[in-house]
Amino acid sequence: MIIKIMRAADAGLISLPDRDRRIDNVRRSGSDVELQFIGAELDRLFAAPGPADSSATVSSPPPPPVLHDSFNSLWRNRFAILAPVLLLIVAVMSLAVTMIYLAMRAVMDVGGACATGGPYVSAQQCPDGSWMIAVAVPVLILGAIVGTSIAAMVRAPNLILPMWAGLFGSLGWNFFVYAFAGDDVVAAWLVCGVLFWLMAAPAVLAIIASGFVRRFMPKLPMSLPIWWLGYLVAGGAGVWLGTWSWIRIA
Repeated sequence: MIIKIMRAADAGLISLPDRDRRIDNVRRSGSDVELQFIGAELDRLFAAPGPADSSATVSSPPPPPVLHDSFNSLWRNRFAILAPVLLLIVAVMSLAVTMIYLAMRAVMDVGGACATGGPYVSAQQCPDGSWMIAVAVPVLILGAIVGTSIAAMVRAPNLILPMWAGLFGSLGWNFFVYAFAGDDVVAAWLVCGVLFWLMAAPAVLAIIASGFVRRFMPKLPMSLPIWWLGYLVAGGAGVWLGTWSWIRIA
């Protein structure tokens, strides 16, 4: 009994004077009834919530997150972070394709061949803005590589196929337009247009086929039509920005 009283004092359930008083009562008790009464009172003290029983009164605050948990949370929420980045890359790639398309038309307007600088004077100087081809092509390729890596992380359509179809399809269209622009059909440009569209065809067919494959895949954060709609909106913004920039450059 005395040990139980000492434990109650150590736990803060009773004060030190109260401890001494209870120990003194135990030593002076003359019957088992008195000891049972003292024991029952101690049992009530241990059963009641006290300072040592903080879980019964005030819930303990959650532990601060560790660095590992923060990285896990970031990885779980990667969709909300990477999806806007992916759409931005689509817009930049569309801008690059627009620049290549318009620069190609500018060169074809002067006959399809030109030169600027060098040790010899060219008979045909390159038009303003034609230098954008040398800038837009690396940007387009880099965007396709980085964008496809991000698309794989959020399970979105890759950007290699849209880039391939958009680039060769638009350049092939240029060849067709200029092949029939004059009174006579330019056979060389017509052949180039056919070849470029044949190169774009596998990418277009692969994009169409991917829609049937994704129908049998598990539910994704965004469905395939929503992704392509986002690609079209971002691509349209890139086309507008590319056209606006070309007008000011050329």
